Amino acid sequence: GANGYTKVAFSGYVICFAMKLQSDGKILIGGNDGNFYAGNSSLILARLNTNGKLDSSFSGDGKYSLNLSRKSLTCNEILIQPNGDIVATGQLDTVVDPNFINEFFATRLHSNGTTDVSFGNNGIVRVKNSISDIAYCAGLLPNGKIIMRGFSKTRRGNIASVLSITSKGAVDKTFGTNGWVYPSFYGGTGILNADVVQQNEKIIFAGTIYNTNQTSSIGLVRLTRNGSLDPSFAN
Repeated sequence: GANGYTKVAFSGYVICFAMKLQSDGKILIGGNDGNFYAGNSSLILARLNTNGKLDSSFSGDGKYSLNLSRKSLTCNEILIQPNGDIVATGQLDTVVDPNFINEFFATRLHSNGTTDVSFGNNGIVRVKNSISDIAYCAGLLPNGKIIMRGFSKTRRGNIASVLSITSKGAVDKTFGTNGWVYPSFYGGTGILNADVVQQNEKIIFAGTIYNTNQTSSIGLVRLTRNGSLDPSFAN
């Protein structure tokens, strides 16, 4: 960059939420631009060469933007598949004044920054299973499945939620109940915002648990590859 710094500008107010290092040393960053809370922000990605300059082999000028009419999109996690394809996951928000309707969201690009139209519906996956579903992070299983997690808003309050989608961008019906798992933390409200996929394909999720006595705790849960709780982990 310039004296150790690199600035990447898009058309609006830009926030970076995600970063991933490719095997060749190039750097992917993602987030959103525009007024997210007004319902008109775009999901953005950029790729930098190892010297911090924009990589023009990605999307023509190093920058990619995805906008859907009257929606707010954001990238909270970037995954790189073994073939070099790039999966940007996060959330899609629709403003239903005065509230938001949130959905788990993912899009996949080829390594050159063009949309992979074979993924989901013309390159896009959006899944909703409650009043609102917000995905903070995601992981990639060796079999190509994508695990997304965050929290869901229900009539009984917010609960931790996990969704599995196939490598083709369809809801993985073999995972949990119709693709969803809602880990319960002793009655507390859970928000999952970190994970690790182990070599045995078990998945550990971590986050914050808001307890009924107005305190908070760190929560950890381990699931098997089919979404069931792993009884060999903790209590």
